[in-house]
Amino acid sequence: MKSSAEGRKPGRIAVHVHLRSAQRRLEWQGEVLHAWLNSPPVEGAANAELLEAVAHFLSVRLSAVRLAGGVRSRDKVIEIEGYRA
Repeated sequence: MKSSAEGRKPGRIAVHVHLRSAQRRLEWQGEVLHAWLNSPPVEGAANAELLEAVAHFLSVRLSAVRLAGGVRSRDKVIEIEGYRA
């Protein structure tokens, strides 16, 4: 039996990242999710923190979240399996 998320295209969201913040937080501003992260942009640390934060914020499992664009940019695209943006 297939789960309801199987066979569905992943949802995509635009994210703008603010690095080296004193506090980690996420909030919607229009159609863009803004993420204030503690990690520096070194060796993927900020991207890993972003994926964890987005998964927690949207109440989905971490394995359902992946970076689809903007690996080296502050403006990123995140794909989430089973999520409709």
